[in-house]
Amino acid sequence: MIGGIINQRRKSFIMGKKILIADDEQAVLNTLQLILLKDGHEIITVPDGKSAFDKLHQAYNRKL
Repeated sequence: MIGGIINQRRKSFIMGKKILIADDEQAVLNTLQLILLKDGHEIITVPDGKSAFDKLHQAYNRKL
């Protein structure tokens, strides 16, 4: 019973997060996106580190 409560709290804590994935392999991006979408996350994919930095910079500037 306690294990179930802890598992439920953990699950609600990690579900529905916005996740940015950067990888130059489209197959890796697609696979990770499918897995994480099933868990209820919002996924943003980019092909490289510079694009990831740009996305983070844009998101940060919107909040200011």
